[in-house]
Amino acid sequence: MDAGLARAAFRQNKVELYAGVPARAGTVVRSLAEADLSGRCGLAIGNEARGVGAELRSVALDISIPTGGVNRSTAAVAAGILL
Repeated sequence: MDAGLARAAFRQNKVELYAGVPARAGTVVRSLAEADLSGRCGLAIGNEARGVGAELRSVALDISIPTGGVNRSTAAVAAGILL
C-alpha cells in the first residue's frame, strides 16, 4: 500500500485514520475510551509481529485497548474490540 496515496484519500474524504497499537510502558497512546470515533474514521491494524507500518502509522493517530494487565492479544481480537 502506498501510504502517501492512502493519506491523500483519507484527507480528501475527511476521514480520520487511527492505528491500533499496543499500549507499552513509557509511551503515550490514546485509549479507545479517549478517541472520538463519532465521525468518519478508518482503522489500520497491523500483524502481531510488526504492527502497523511506520509510513502509514506516521499519518494516523495511535489508539489502544486498555488491557488491565493482559500483555498480548491477537490482531484479530484487537480489531474486533476496536470495531
